[in-house]
Amino acid sequence: MTTAAALVEVEPGGMRELHWHPTSDEWQYYISGTARMGVFASQAAARTFDLQAGDVGYVPFAYGHYIENTGDEPLVFLEMFRNPRFEDISVMQWMANTPGLWI
Repeated sequence: MTTAAALVEVEPGGMRELHWHPTSDEWQYYISGTARMGVFASQAAARTFDLQAGDVGYVPFAYGHYIENTGDEPLVFLEMFRNPRFEDISVMQWMANTPGLWI
């Protein structure tokens, strides 16, 4: 099995913007700090999770999600994917590449 991973750091008051991963589920391990993660599914289903160092998070394939730093120190977490390549699409990237809808 091949995996991809990213070490993410989010400053206090900052946010990993709304995004999704088109190729696999995401597993997270929180190293330091505190976070709030919102996860969005189809048909208006959503959940919010509060996380801290030592917690594990999970986001199913193609679910939109964001992660905000809710503490006063840097938030550090590892995100892992069972895929040889890291891929994500941010909501800003998606909107910028959607032609002709913003009239």
